[in-house]
Amino acid sequence: MVNRRRRIRNSDTADESVGLSGWLYTDLMLGLAVVFLGAAVIKLSTNDPKDNDASGSTSTTTSTTTLPPIELCSALYAPEGSRDETPLVRVRKNADPVTKEREFRDGLQVLYDFLNAKEFFVTNGVVLNVDSTKIGLILAQAGWNGRGTGSNRDATELRSELAVLLPEILQNTPGRDTYGQNVDPEYVAMEILPLIELPCGAS
Repeated sequence: MVNRRRRIRNSDTADESVGLSGWLYTDLMLGLAVVFLGAAVIKLSTNDPKDNDASGSTSTTTSTTTLPPIELCSALYAPEGSRDETPLVRVRKNADPVTKEREFRDGLQVLYDFLNAKEFFVTNGVVLNVDSTKIGLILAQAGWNGRGTGSNRDATELRSELAVLLPEILQNTPGRDTYGQNVDPEYVAMEILPLIELPCGAS
């Protein structure tokens, strides 16, 4: 009888140890879950006053990704196709300075309206403006004065005068000056090549 009781006690002790180890494992898992959840809550909350309102509660903020600015490069634009189709800017060489500036601006507006309607400008979103678009090159041709000598000087002098009148678009603009019999002797006809800005590497 005594031995049987001892066996029963030994068996109960073994069962109790197994049961306790199961509960210990469960408690351990529960404790770890509480630790991880607590760490997650602490990480989500912040003490930054910019992210909290007056009551101390957290506010939801949205973040936006800022892309780097697109680098623009200046390029000299030469019209495609026949040069005879592109309007020339004509200015009377003996007019007063106010008239010269007005005739140049009027001719430039006609040219820019013509170019702005081209597919290249529409596709690339480039708009030429009389007041702000810088001019990259002027090919000026004066009318023949009957002597031949000094005719191209008329074109040079007119370009220099226009550079003084319109420094915001003609400052340091290079040019080539010639003369020809197909230009009215009272005028200087100019082929204007504007500078345009496009993303670097674009053609």
